[in-house]
Amino acid sequence: MEDARAPEPDGTAVAEPLEPLQRGEAVIFGEGRQGVITRAYVLEDKYAVRADGAAREVKGPNNSFFYFKRQDLQRVLPLNGGGMDTFAELASNGEPPEKKPRLEPTEAPLAVPTGPPRFEGRVKWFSKEKGFGKILPSAAAGQLVDEVFVHKSRFEGGPEGPHAQAVSEGVLVTYEVITSQVDGKPTACNVQVAGVRSASAPDKNAGQKDALIRKLLINGMQIGTFQEKGVGKPHMEDRLIIRAGIPVESVGAGCKKTVVSLFGVFDGHSGASCSDFVATNLDRVVFECIRHQNKREVNSDLAMRSALLAAFRTTEHNFFQYANRLDAGPAAAWTNAGSTACTCTFYGPDEDGRLRLAVANAGDSRAVLGRKDCRAVRLSEDHTPDVPGERKRIENEGAAVVQASGIWRIVLPSKKGTGLAGLSVSRGFGDIEYKTGTNVVSAVPDVFLSALDLREDCFVVIASDGVWGPVSDGEAVRIVAGALREGGEAGGNPKQQELCMLLNLCSCFIQ
Repeated sequence: MEDARAPEPDGTAVAEPLEPLQRGEAVIFGEGRQGVITRAYVLEDKYAVRADGAAREVKGPNNSFFYFKRQDLQRVLPLNGGGMDTFAELASNGEPPEKKPRLEPTEAPLAVPTGPPRFEGRVKWFSKEKGFGKILPSAAAGQLVDEVFVHKSRFEGGPEGPHAQAVSEGVLVTYEVITSQVDGKPTACNVQVAGVRSASAPDKNAGQKDALIRKLLINGMQIGTFQEKGVGKPHMEDRLIIRAGIPVESVGAGCKKTVVSLFGVFDGHSGASCSDFVATNLDRVVFECIRHQNKREVNSDLAMRSALLAAFRTTEHNFFQYANRLDAGPAAAWTNAGSTACTCTFYGPDEDGRLRLAVANAGDSRAVLGRKDCRAVRLSEDHTPDVPGERKRIENEGAAVVQASGIWRIVLPSKKGTGLAGLSVSRGFGDIEYKTGTNVVSAVPDVFLSALDLREDCFVVIASDGVWGPVSDGEAVRIVAGALREGGEAGGNPKQQELCMLLNLCSCFIQ
């Protein structure tokens, strides 16, 4: 064992205190056995040791805790390059050993262990619902090994990290072993699943970007709205919603601590009952569906797409359920009303620290992105009966698509030859007449997802067809960009003033 002694004046040697050991150091104990320090209590001179190849610490009688004293342990690699051979050279007369010439090492020196050893094994079973399981260590030849308990919190990266998410029965893992303070049994820690990249050290810049995106979604967006009743209409039938800066626990499995902002325009027809119901209820249903997606092991894009599709489907169902509870007269008025829907859902930061946008559209309302260079990017597709895909679906359901007064419309089989004008949109809420027995008009939206570039993407315009009829995408973007440069006013250009008055929109300025 290590035995440091210094000579006294009379030539006798007195033992000096040994250098304390630390957790993770390799030691020799007993009759030449090697192991590693798992716990060190220096002030009490108590050291717990796990023998190499063993799954648990050396135990005392009746499986009790057992601690070695410092004098019972020898370092495998002594500190400061010294060893017991150096001290053994002290002669009995107390003379120091003769100096020897320094020899240049011919091989690289052995590295001193910087931490506890890692073991390898396979997951015998693991319950993701309960969050724990057992690892079966890889045994040396002829050696019996015990199973090692593992909890989801002991995976590298924590319970939400990539290793904990990837664990399953039979996968190869590496791990360190500690002794449970509850029952004294071995417990795996810092568990890594083979083939899974460990999460890199936190990126300061990434953290700042995440904070910027959250701040932007919570209170950094400028939101402008304008509505004007159509010529000849007794009432305003269009509605809009604004739900900015709503924190959610997650969007999918990997997009945590997310902020969501939802905006939408709903172009009503045959009355405002449908557009009013959708604008009042859709946002609540969207956030409920987002929360339900937290239970699925999917990425944020798939979770958001599924949530929006489910929210549109549920809102349509709820609208007809509500209308069925009304008296005959009001119920007919409600169910015959309809509405388009175009929503923009901003959310982030996503798994890669980006701001994302999900556009869900059913009908001929439209969302257009305005970029820094005044370029316009259409984010949705109009659903009108003359679109080839929509026309094919309508005709397969037995209805016809005809052009009347320059507008393409859907004519039901029962209305052919009556001269009655049909519906000019092929998707939307309500319009029970076009959904009874067939699915001529659908409330299923197209969902488009994209990542936004905060340096290039400036604002989004959401508007009904009352705008997109006389105003092109590019013209609308130039109008909004010009108004932003001039502090929100249209300026002195008469044409610009006239077009701004036409903009029935909810524009979300994301810069």
